[in-house]
Amino acid sequence: MADELDQNWYPEYVYINEEVNRLYDKERERITQKITNRKTKRTLRKNLQLIRIFLPEKDFKFLEKHKAFRKLHNLGGIPVVKIKEDKIRIDTEVVNPRKRKRKTVIYVREDK
Repeated sequence: MADELDQNWYPEYVYINEEVNRLYDKERERITQKITNRKTKRTLRKNLQLIRIFLPEKDFKFLEKHKAFRKLHNLGGIPVVKIKEDKIRIDTEVVNPRKRKRKTVIYVREDK
């Protein structure tokens, strides 16, 4: 999606991506902070998955002007939800690797 954005959109898009990455790293550190076992800590860090992104209304409306986002309401396959707060929030979950869902890619051909 980033390669399709022109220069007017790009700085805001980069800000949202950097903020989400920062929050994800902070959440990963928070989860593994109390654990002393290195193997368990590494496993938890590796299996932490980003489930949902919560964007403030102004950022959500800004991204909604872009056609691809308006159609799917996701960033890189992660669902995005509009909230009435001022800060970006994320929702994470530790996934059991043995029960991890297999993702399939489905291509839909448009009818002519």
